[in-house]
Amino acid sequence: NDERDAFAHFTLGTALSCAGQMQAAIAELECALALYPQAAAAAGELGRLLVFSGRTEEAEEFILQAVDASPHDPHLSLWIRSRAIGCFIEGRYADAVRYAREATAKRADWYFNHLLLAACLSAAGDLPAAQASLGQALGGRGYNLQAITIGHPFVQAEHRTRFLAALT
Repeated sequence: NDERDAFAHFTLGTALSCAGQMQAAIAELECALALYPQAAAAAGELGRLLVFSGRTEEAEEFILQAVDASPHDPHLSLWIRSRAIGCFIEGRYADAVRYAREATAKRADWYFNHLLLAACLSAAGDLPAAQASLGQALGGRGYNLQAITIGHPFVQAEHRTRFLAALT
């Protein structure tokens, strides 16, 4: 393991986030960006983890950095999705819907984009559209609320609770 390898830090950070070690994951991604500031994937992943940590303003900077560095990246939908989650956390539901729609338009095949759109639409008060999006997200899939929770690692329980409430 070469301590100067930005990709190794990025990979470790991603693995740590999957293991639920959010603070250690954030530190690894920060290290990756210190070594290679142009690493769009590291900036986008750091933005995602900061969003789920409730650090939405800080997250926005890294998400925009990722988008600027690689505007046609295959992960662009994930970064836009992170912006939607940040807006959801902040209670800016109209903006959350806008970003969730954009993420879904870029990757309509990703069920979790439809799931996020459903939560954002529900929180914004558009229940018929939320139900339609939720049906598209879960249609034919064996996902349950536990799987949804694992895929949305909110650090603060109140954010997770509000997200899950918007889906029920």
